Amino acid sequence: MAHAGNNIFAPGGVDMWLKVLLSLFRSVSWTGRSFKFPPDRKYLRWWQAPRHFELQNRRQLKTIYMKRTIKRVFAVTTLTILITISGLATILLFPQPLFANKMEHKQFTVYSNDKITADIVPLLDNAMALVEKSEINDPNYQYDILLSFNSLFNKIDDKLLGFGPSARATDNNVTIKVRVDTKRDLFFPTFHRKCQSSLTYLLAHEMIHCLQAHKYGITKFNPLKHPEMWKLEGYPEYVARQPKLTNKSYNLTSEIDRYIELESKSADLWVLIEEGACEAPNYYYKGRLMVEYLMDIKHWSYDKILNDTTSTNSVYEDMINWRNELKKKKN
Repeated sequence: MAHAGNNIFAPGGVDMWLKVLLSLFRSVSWTGRSFKFPPDRKYLRWWQAPRHFELQNRRQLKTIYMKRTIKRVFAVTTLTILITISGLATILLFPQPLFANKMEHKQFTVYSNDKITADIVPLLDNAMALVEKSEINDPNYQYDILLSFNSLFNKIDDKLLGFGPSARATDNNVTIKVRVDTKRDLFFPTFHRKCQSSLTYLLAHEMIHCLQAHKYGITKFNPLKHPEMWKLEGYPEYVARQPKLTNKSYNLTSEIDRYIELESKSADLWVLIEEGACEAPNYYYKGRLMVEYLMDIKHWSYDKILNDTTSTNSVYEDMINWRNELKKKKN
């Protein structure tokens, strides 16, 4: 075998040189009587040609490999993100397997890691009695009540949807995130200020949120898209607080006066909705008063409230004017 150093066609050898000549011949263009090489090959020396095409082929292969690698990385990353999102959505919508204990009662299924006692049964019945009076009630709707205090699901829910609410309604799940005492019909919020309030009220409030999404669609009632806050929270408050609103001693104009006074003294968004109970963002209280005014005084339905395009300020001013006129007549 001849030594490579004695081969005038080195470094590619005879085969490489023949391939170069063939490729050059194919690449020339005939113009008149002369040959013209493409600009990128015009100034190549004969000893540079084999190495040039060898490097060019390597670059092309590297480019192809890089493109394929980028596509694979992008596909794997996209698939991983989709699987993660799907997994988290599944946990949020179907967290029931994360709980150790389960109890069924009428339209309710209660889940908890702690022992579920019969004390919760009358609370469920009382909450249902309130919700049944709502125009959006569905007698066939099934509720899953998740008592998630100190549970793994609670931690996941806090990470994904934010820490703070005492309860959350997602699809047909009513998640009670704080400590409860079913014997005394109490729940114990801790986010803004430690306090206690009726668990029956909380259940009814969140059940109405479930029915809002059930009747009007999850696309209209969800954390990212929903009606104005007073319409979103005011109606569940109106339904859940019916024991107070239907009491003979209750007076709407006096309640409006109380709200105005509390709002004027409040240094932030929070107001005390009921004496001895818990504070809440003012749109809960204000929204309930506005819904109460529209439904009990003007005899509107909740459908009409949702479809009405009157601004929040205009509705509130109309309510205040009604209250002022009523006071004038009494005087």
